[in-house]
Amino acid sequence: MKNINENVIPMDAWKQALHLKREEKSLLDYLNVLSFHDLMNESKEIVMELEAESYNDDLALRARMIIEEISGRLSHYSGEVTLMLNGMLKNLEEKIQGIR
Repeated sequence: MKNINENVIPMDAWKQALHLKREEKSLLDYLNVLSFHDLMNESKEIVMELEAESYNDDLALRARMIIEEISGRLSHYSGEVTLMLNGMLKNLEEKIQGIR
């Protein structure tokens, strides 16, 4: 017989997941309306912040979302570029997991 608690999600974890989903959607909506030039400027700022600051969840989220947006936009043009960006995204996510 299953323990009832196995099917229960802690309220804090649920709230945190919901907050993260909302942040991701908001950021993706913002990045989606940027011109490619503005998106590149935004990515340059993220790179400078990554080099200057210590790890934080907000910075990691922004970096991941920018890479995903750039990758999505370029996927129509070059499979090689998309593979490279997806590799960068995987590398970033692995480093984030290692820092936590």
